[in-house]
Amino acid sequence: MIDAHFLSLCTLLGTKERKHSFAAAIDTLISTQSQSASFSLSEEIFTRDEFRIIRELVKSYSDLKQLRKQLFEVPIFSAQISFIPTKQFSTKLISLLQTNISDPFFLEIIVNPGIMGGCVIEFKGMYNDRSLKRDITKWMKARPKQHGR
Repeated sequence: MIDAHFLSLCTLLGTKERKHSFAAAIDTLISTQSQSASFSLSEEIFTRDEFRIIRELVKSYSDLKQLRKQLFEVPIFSAQISFIPTKQFSTKLISLLQTNISDPFFLEIIVNPGIMGGCVIEFKGMYNDRSLKRDITKWMKARPKQHGR
């Protein structure tokens, strides 16, 4: 059973990258064996408000090792796209997915120019290729062979 604090934490973290940054901070707390030790997160990845909220959520956990273990049990929603996403794009994608997926997950965006457009997604053992490369390949195989070309 997933508690509300954990769901809030997963929603706030959002991405696999942010999960790993958070896990590194948890590792520091575990190694010092104190939740009151200095808890730091990258200012490049987290805003001050997010940091404050995360710090409060961490205080609600008595077993940080269990929290860390639970984080790595959350599935990854992997999305391959053909371009480098802006922060705004990533934020909108996470929001859209969180609206439509009730279970916690972490988003991993993989830039793969080889798919040419569209996306390829993987989540909980499901794979869906909606790439332009797939469509072109399918079209090329389906068209009749032309002599002399």
